[in-house]
Amino acid sequence: MLAERPRGGAHVVGVQLHNRLARQLAARQPQCLGVQRLLEERAREARVAEALAAGDAVEDRAQLPLRVLSELVANAYDADSNEVQIAWKQGNERRLEPDFAWTPQLMAGYTHAEVQAETSAMLAVELAAAPDTTQTIGTTTDNGWLRIYDQQKDLIHAAQTRGYEVWIITASPQDVIQTAAQMVDVPADHVIGIRSKTDANGKLTREFEGCGDVPDGGDIIPYIQGKRCYVNKVVYGETGQAAFQRRADRQWLAAGDSDSDVEFLRDAKYKLAINRNKSDLMCHAYYNERSTWVVNPMFIEPKAAKSAPYACGAAFVDEAGLAGPARDEGGNLIPDEADTVHP
Repeated sequence: MLAERPRGGAHVVGVQLHNRLARQLAARQPQCLGVQRLLEERAREARVAEALAAGDAVEDRAQLPLRVLSELVANAYDADSNEVQIAWKQGNERRLEPDFAWTPQLMAGYTHAEVQAETSAMLAVELAAAPDTTQTIGTTTDNGWLRIYDQQKDLIHAAQTRGYEVWIITASPQDVIQTAAQMVDVPADHVIGIRSKTDANGKLTREFEGCGDVPDGGDIIPYIQGKRCYVNKVVYGETGQAAFQRRADRQWLAAGDSDSDVEFLRDAKYKLAINRNKSDLMCHAYYNERSTWVVNPMFIEPKAAKSAPYACGAAFVDEAGLAGPARDEGGNLIPDEADTVHP
């Protein structure tokens, strides 16, 4: 997120680091943050207790935590599961994504310093890993390598050296992304992530800092409308319902690669969309309202062109989770858009 203060006013843009970073941190075994503590709690629940009491002829006791970890990972990623759909049921789906909120909640009971240290250790391993490296999480095989786009670093450096202020806005945990942000020279106080509340002992809790008229502990994270709210709150000092409104003095530039970035990008004067085939984002990007959008392929392993146009008539998801048409700022329907920008 870039911001300039040429006349004393702040203009923000966002450059989002991938949410995968936080998920990998939360799910590491056996040094995983929060997960191990959660496993210990789950081990006291009825299902595991009954298995232990019965002697569990199939599994050794030591394997029970692995079984629970596997279940947790499966529930997080198997979005087609009826159980997962029920677990992830929520209120306003333009302010909260339970899957994203679940990650920092797994870190409850740890301090900011502990999460940051674990993030640094994880980054060192995954940045050094060869492309296509995998890792085993429970019994699931997942990606095990990570890269930061050189082009992203160049963009941030170019903005900073020209007097712009750079911010990162993300629906990942604050401690994780502010640690990674040092690698692209963005200071911790210019990162806006999911901000967990702490208890009297400085330990993270499962509740998050509120925004706008949503109090601390309420159902909101920096996600779609929540991104706008937290930018307006942290950067511009807006409070109450006003934090959810688009400001007249637009941010100078915003960059993103996800449908959760749509409102945040639309708030900016100029927008950079990284093409990950996300329908709502790409409908707006290719529609190119006021000729202010630029589309760029992913810099590593870019997506192939979609064979059919983006179905913009059903790309928008409302507060209740119902699909509907994407619309421009005047309320006009955005037509289906062909996927045209590729290497």
